[in-house]
Amino acid sequence: MTRLLRIAFLAAFLLVPQIALANEGGGEAAKEEEAKGPQFVPVGPVTVPVIRNGRIYQYVRITVKLETKDGADAKVVTSMIPALTDAYLTSLYGAFYVGEGMSGPLVDIEKIKNRLTTANQKVLPDGVVQNILIQQISQSSR
Repeated sequence: MTRLLRIAFLAAFLLVPQIALANEGGGEAAKEEEAKGPQFVPVGPVTVPVIRNGRIYQYVRITVKLETKDGADAKVVTSMIPALTDAYLTSLYGAFYVGEGMSGPLVDIEKIKNRLTTANQKVLPDGVVQNILIQQISQSSR
């Protein structure tokens, strides 16, 4: 019985490092494959107040995905999400002003994209973001 336990222990001792090495190698290959091609990094939601007559009238909530050319750039964007969120809030605050008697669409998509592009340029290195894809915009009253 003790001989059987010794053999089992020896087999486990020899096989476990081999299994661990095999798993590590496969994980790296999978990571490299994931990193190729365009990547889409979610940012948000970011909630911005809509101001009317000097008061908060409602809120606009925006969720975007930033397109990068590969996984390396996606990692850069992901590491900078707190700074991006701050830059987005700073850039968009006050962008949604509703004056007396104002009519028409409240949300100007091109204006939002332009402001987000400017915010990206302040936070991220040139060429990291290929495109800004707006995923959702919603408006809600206070």
